[in-house]
Formats: sequence, structure tokens, C-alpha cells
Amino acid sequence: MSGRRGNRQGAARAQKVAAGHDPVLRWLIVLCAILGVIDVYFHLNMQVGLDQQQQRHQQQSDWHPRRHVRGSGSSDNSRAVAKDLSASSRAVRPPANRVPSVLPPIDMGNDESNRIRMTLRRAGVIVDDKLQSKLPTWAEMTSLYGSQPNILGLERCEEFRHSLAKPSDALIGPAGLFNTGTNFLEQMLYLNCQIPDSTIPTNGMRRNVPWGKHTPASWRLHFEAEVDGGAPHTDTLPIVMVKDPMTWMQSMCRHPYAATWSHTRKHCPNLVANDSDEDAGIHGRGPDKAIEVSIRYNGNKDGTTHHDSLADVWNDWYGAYYEAEYPRLIVRYEDLLFYPEYIITSACQCGGGKIKFENFQFQTNPAKGGAAHERSSGMAEATVKYGKAENRFVGFDEKDKSYAANHLRRDLLEAFKYSPIY
Repeated sequence: MSGRRGNRQGAARAQKVAAGHDPVLRWLIVLCAILGVIDVYFHLNMQVGLDQQQQRHQQQSDWHPRRHVRGSGSSDNSRAVAKDLSASSRAVRPPANRVPSVLPPIDMGNDESNRIRMTLRRAGVIVDDKLQSKLPTWAEMTSLYGSQPNILGLERCEEFRHSLAKPSDALIGPAGLFNTGTNFLEQMLYLNCQIPDSTIPTNGMRRNVPWGKHTPASWRLHFEAEVDGGAPHTDTLPIVMVKDPMTWMQSMCRHPYAATWSHTRKHCPNLVANDSDEDAGIHGRGPDKAIEVSIRYNGNKDGTTHHDSLADVWNDWYGAYYEAEYPRLIVRYEDLLFYPEYIITSACQCGGGKIKFENFQFQTNPAKGGAAHERSSGMAEATVKYGKAENRFVGFDEKDKSYAANHLRRDLLEAFKYSPIY
């Protein structure tokens, strides 16, 4: 009898197990499931950690000075880069440019000899012996522009951000006279800056201010540019590019754009008519014999402005932005060349933006395209051209320099920290 009872109990237990009602078995199943989840969790975390470590190692080992340069490279370029790296301090690689969330005071340090060279190398430019021999020294560059970058209008950044309905409405757009690096600024902003939660594809970066990047400051709220117009004017922070007036006038001789004035290749810039101008039928006006300039904006005869000379174009155009009653930044083109990370980060943060990448992105090729820009300077060529004092007065005769010294607004030269003209 006891044997049959035991068999019946065993059969009943087997039925419970088969039906999944056995409490011990249920606890064993639950325990196994928990252990399985824990095992998968730890394996995933270990794999993520290994992947991140491998990615960091790959980024460090794959650093290359041409890594962020647009355009295709070649094996010859790669070999030249390797040679350039090995020739400098045993190829010590500059670290990734870590952009702080809040900019500290600029400290340029004591190593001045290689500062310009290292800026070009960070941008992916191959600095061979030939280019090195042409580069300005730090002392040459600072004799023209001072030892620190200069940005006007930073004190009004908070005012601009508070004027927005919401932070994501912010827009940042370049402005400036022809030949002042507005395209260079546009591309550097596009590569590096973004407005968080912006709803436009360019993340808040505009090709120009909506009233037109070259048009006068007084056109704000009264005109819509054909290119990239239509955006709210008051939501747009203008980043106004300015260039040393003496080198800017030289650039205008190469690319006049919408400006017209009588001049010849033999004498340009020509603020004052000289004998060769008179022989060519070019006569100045007034006691100074200054040569008038007209600018026809957007092909509109009603938008034509008239100025006593090229120097007065610079005075009139930048005087209006200097005296503007709304937030704007005024940035020197030369500072964008020599302090690109600082300038772009400052402009980006002023508008409420953030830098996209840990490694700063550079635009080193000529920023302009098309036949009108075929002689535009790349970053290396521009560094040579604008970093040496000997290039500042090319094309000017003594009467031109005297006119510039007497007519260029001294308050603007001082505010923008450009060297006086003697």
C-alpha cells in the first residue's frame, strides 16, 4: 500500500512539474532568468567600454594635420605632411583643440616663434621650408594688430539672447564690406557652430544677415536680401567683418564688385589723382583731388551710395555699424586668420550657440568660388599677405597715404585697434 501511495505522490509531483506549478521549479526558473539578465548587462557594459576605449585610441593614433581640410589629398601630400611633422620637434603632435564651454582670458604664452606656423598646421596646411621662409614673425604681426584679438560688442551678447522668444530662434549671419572675409567667416561658422534645437537645416547659421551682408547697416528692417533673406532681422546677430583699410583698398583694386571709380592698373588704390591719372583723363574733385566712388547695391539704382573716396567708403560703412543701437559683433579679418578658434567660439557663444566638435574644423582653401574670386587668398597665402607690415601700403603713393592719414576716422582705427597711418 505504501508503495502505491508513493507512486501516486510521485506521479502527482511529476504532473505539477509538467504543468509548471511546482514552487521550487518556479523559483529556479526565476533565479536563472535574473542571472541571465545580469550576465547580459555586464557583457554589454564591458563591450561598450572597450569600444569607447578603442575609439579614443583610434582618434589619437589617426590624428593627421590634413584631417579636417576640404578637398582630396594625394600620396605626395601625405608624404610631405609626414616630412613636415618629423622635421619639427620630432613630430610632436598638437593635441586636439578642446573648446571650453566658457572662454577664459586669452593667454598666448611665451612660445612666439612657432605660433603662426602651428596655427597653419592645426588647419592642415603643410608648412615646408619655402612657406616657412615667407611667414611673418609674431613680432611683425603684432606690430600691425596688437598682441590680442579684438572683438567689439561682446558686452551686448546677453541683450541679444534675452531679446529672443526662445533660444532656438537665434540666427547668426556675416556682414561686411566686399573683400573682408565674409565668406571665410560664413564657412567657419557653418563648420563649427550650431544653435541648440534650431529648426533650420544649417543649425542657425545664415549665409548672411537677412538685409544683405554687404548692404549698409541702415538697411536693417527695411530690405530683404535676395540670398538668404526673409529671416527675422531682430533674431539675427550680425558678425561684422572689418579689414585694415589700407589692405582692404588693395583688395578692392583686384575685385571692385559693385563699386565703381576711375582708376588704372598703374595707380591703384588711388585716393588722390596723380600725374599718371591726369594723363589717363582721371581728375579728382575738390582741393584734395580725391577720386569719388559709387556703390550700386543689388543692381538697384535707388540703392546707390556715393563717397568722396575709397577711404570714405570704409568710414561711412563701418561708422554705421560702429554706432548701431542694436547688438552686433565687429570682428577683424586678421584675427580670424591668426586666432580662428577664439574668434569663432566667441561669436558662436554670443549668439547662444555651441561648438559642434572637439576638434576645430578649418576652411583653408579660398573661401570664394567663381571667376570673380579666382585670385582669392587661401589661409596660408593670406597669412603671408596680411601678417607683414611691408604689404600694408603696396600701391599707395605719398599723396594717397597723406589723404588716408587725414581722412580715415581715427575713432574707428582706435576702436578696431589698427595701426595709425603716417
